[in-house]
Amino acid sequence: MKRNYRVLLFILFCLLVSTTLIPYLLLDTLSNDPATELPTIISSLPPTARKALDLSNEDERVLKQDINELTRIKHSVRNELRELEAQRVKIVQDTENHKLILFKLQDNIAAARKELQITQHELSKVSHELYSATKAYTPQTIITAPPIVILPRAPFYPVNDKPRSLSKSSHLFTPCSLMKPFKVFLYQNNQKANKEAVEYLKDIDSLTHRKEEACLLVSIDTGANTDEEYNKDDHVHIILTLPYSSPSQSSLSIRREVLTAQSVPSTHWRYGHDIIIPSLVAANDQLWSLVPAYRQYYFYFEGKPVTKYDRDFSLWLQKLTGGTKGDVYIKTNCSTLNITRISGGWGLCGDDKSRSLLLMKSTYSLIVSANNSIVDYIRLSESLAYGSIPVIIGKMDLPFGSILDWNSACVTIPVTEVHEIYYILHRITHDRLLEMRRIGKFFYDTYFSSSVQIIKTVISIMRYRMNHLPPLVTDYQPKRIKTYGIQINHFDSPQFNGSMSVYTYEFWNRPPGPFYMYPHSPAYSPSPVSGSHYPTMSPNELKKLPPHIVQAAGITGPYFQNYLLGDVPGEYFTVVMLTYRREEVVKESIERLNGLDHLAKVIVVWNDPDTSPYTIEWPTLSVPVEVIWCEVNSLNNRFLPFNGIKTEAILSIDDDVYLRHDEIQFAFRVWRESRDRLVGFPGRFHSYDIKHNSWLYNSNYTCELSMVLTGAAFFHKYYSYLYSLWQPVAVRDMVDSKMNCEDIAMNFLIAHVTRKPPLKVTSRWTFRCPNCPEALSQNEAHFNERHSCINSLVKIYGYMPLLYTQYRLDSVLFKTRLPSHLEKCYQYV
Repeated sequence: MKRNYRVLLFILFCLLVSTTLIPYLLLDTLSNDPATELPTIISSLPPTARKALDLSNEDERVLKQDINELTRIKHSVRNELRELEAQRVKIVQDTENHKLILFKLQDNIAAARKELQITQHELSKVSHELYSATKAYTPQTIITAPPIVILPRAPFYPVNDKPRSLSKSSHLFTPCSLMKPFKVFLYQNNQKANKEAVEYLKDIDSLTHRKEEACLLVSIDTGANTDEEYNKDDHVHIILTLPYSSPSQSSLSIRREVLTAQSVPSTHWRYGHDIIIPSLVAANDQLWSLVPAYRQYYFYFEGKPVTKYDRDFSLWLQKLTGGTKGDVYIKTNCSTLNITRISGGWGLCGDDKSRSLLLMKSTYSLIVSANNSIVDYIRLSESLAYGSIPVIIGKMDLPFGSILDWNSACVTIPVTEVHEIYYILHRITHDRLLEMRRIGKFFYDTYFSSSVQIIKTVISIMRYRMNHLPPLVTDYQPKRIKTYGIQINHFDSPQFNGSMSVYTYEFWNRPPGPFYMYPHSPAYSPSPVSGSHYPTMSPNELKKLPPHIVQAAGITGPYFQNYLLGDVPGEYFTVVMLTYRREEVVKESIERLNGLDHLAKVIVVWNDPDTSPYTIEWPTLSVPVEVIWCEVNSLNNRFLPFNGIKTEAILSIDDDVYLRHDEIQFAFRVWRESRDRLVGFPGRFHSYDIKHNSWLYNSNYTCELSMVLTGAAFFHKYYSYLYSLWQPVAVRDMVDSKMNCEDIAMNFLIAHVTRKPPLKVTSRWTFRCPNCPEALSQNEAHFNERHSCINSLVKIYGYMPLLYTQYRLDSVLFKTRLPSHLEKCYQYV
């Protein structure tokens, strides 16, 4: 009974719960018309629930009204929720917009601060430049009136008014055909002096022992030379006067010879015929620097007055004590050398060592000309030897004056304007002063430094007068060489093109000088005239041109990539690849060059003298592959002027460098328009460490660069000759001792010769070869040693020749949006 009672209670509880929950369930499930759906919902309920909901009609009506009311409330609540959600979304959007405005304002503030910093930096820079211009480039005293005349304007030394004429027979040059070698015959009248001349003439293969086949006959002035001796034939004769001696009376009386001497009386001097040679001074081997521009002494003079005119000038010299950028060293009371007894003029004070120490501390050195005395030429040679810029007061016939531009290396002041010496010297700017010192060093090293250089210069001048070319430089002929692949020889660049029309005056006054003729030279390539070749083309030749050129519509895309075009005739280049014990790496690199346009040859420089490269199966390309087995492991080998290089353009590339064909082609096009520059990919720069007073090598990302690594760079073959045959031997010795820095040395050389920075192409900054064996460049010690290389090269050159550049080059249409029917020059460069 008790159990039944519990069951009845449970059933009643379920009915009550069901009656309460069913309206809420109906409210949630009814559609927009709940009254129509109520019977359906009730019929879907379980039988027990339907029995509990057995309502009367009135109850059903009330229930429907309640359901409708609840539905209306639900819709109302939903609408309010939608409105609230819309308001919330709007508030969030407004918040985001205000955040953007805030961020923009913060960016504007940061940009304004940065602009302020830049402006402050520019202001500081301009202030510094203004200060430098005020202090360094102008006199310390402002000149508001004509200079005060300290001494009379009359010349200090008598002027010889007698005309200097040439004999009618003085220019009877021997017919010496340009097609025959230029031979020189030496008279055996001074064995010691002839020895050095013989060494030089043998070196250039110009010495002959048969007088009849010589173009030039050379004799030493012994005092016994006679006019009859030189009138026996029509040969051109040169009489060389020994250092520290004047020409003999017998030499002065000869009419037809070309006299070369340090000092020739004005009554016997013949302009354009005789040659003034410099004094040979015993310069020490101490290296001096071109910088700083202004040294301890502003100018220097040391000498003893001999004549009345010298003593008058000595009084004026004592007044030169102020208005300079440094101290003045003037000494007019000293012991003299015996050389003054034969030369006249001012006496020469001290010895070679004491004068050299003072000259290396002096910005300018005064030379008071005394009618071309030997002392004047000694002072001139010593000044150039130690980097003190000569200031010549008066008239002086300068050594080799017909071919050297002395205005670029010294200052000449007429005697009548000597009272304005401060004004004249202060007008020379800082940069111009350094350039004069650099050119003076070139003059001394090239023409004055030894008796051999003097003899070379004299013979070269006579060769030039007779319209003969200098001796030809020789290519390097390797002893072990083998060529693989197709043999093609029609890609050679023309050699000695226009050699009879080089700019001769510039030829003498810029490195490397006039002593050799090079097959190609970027310095003397005349600027082309655009389109000058089109009018001379035949109709058949014009048909071979791309349609875009014939239609004058410009050229883009594949047509541009297939034709070099430009204003320079078509040409090819040679790849020179250095490798050492990396057989697979170098073979893969060579294979990547297959099909490269405008490639003439690949030269592999095998730098391992112990392992033969001729057992390797080298790749076969569409061009020859020439393998050179070097006898010595030297990084200098990559810059040897191999006779197998028949093109002007050389692409120097490491064996682990990967370059796409379009990158190589574009770099080649850039080089064709800048043939005297180093054009490449990886950029580096030099910087100065103020704390340690030294130069640093730097590979950081920067907006300035001064070097392009020769691991991937184009340069002219001309620089291979200069690197291997002309530049100081100390540079190549440094490269061999450190097994490093040959690329830095080439950058120094080209910058020194051209005074221009290199050109960087594309955005490549470095190259990575993950599958390559470890290279020298990956060693940290190897990188640190490059700092030492730069400082060593600066000492050898006497200054820092590297120059900065602030841009790189890409193709014309790179990153340019084009119409759909046009294509870019290159897709990625």
